[in-house]
Amino acid sequence: MEARQLNTNIRLLLATADTELCLSLHGRKEILLEGVEFQDEFSENFPRKESEGGDERAIFLGRDKHCDLILKGDQVSRVHARIQPEGQYFYLYDTSTNGCFFRGEDEQVTFIRRKSLRLWGQGLISLGTPDFTRAVVSIKHLD
Repeated sequence: MEARQLNTNIRLLLATADTELCLSLHGRKEILLEGVEFQDEFSENFPRKESEGGDERAIFLGRDKHCDLILKGDQVSRVHARIQPEGQYFYLYDTSTNGCFFRGEDEQVTFIRRKSLRLWGQGLISLGTPDFTRAVVSIKHLD
């Protein structure tokens, strides 16, 4: 039986109204929009997942100035959620009180609160509200 080669070139593009960045399966972050302040180092208050393969960095979403993608809104928590690579996939982890809503290409909306969701294709993540016009992050997988 042949060993299956992992595609490590997969990246996830994340965008808000004023910020775009990209996360690779290795946890490497890239700024795609010039002139955007980007937090590359996390304070000790920000959790990082340690794994056998090293530090798998996440993209943090929320109101806090240390988040990678800062979103405003009454329903948005200080550190609302994170997107993290694991294996060949990216996962959305909700860490908030109000939860996250994901609307994929099929227009189906999935709600999570204090759980995780494997991200696929492209879609929108709304923080704390099912209203996809505020506090929204768009995602798209890139090969």
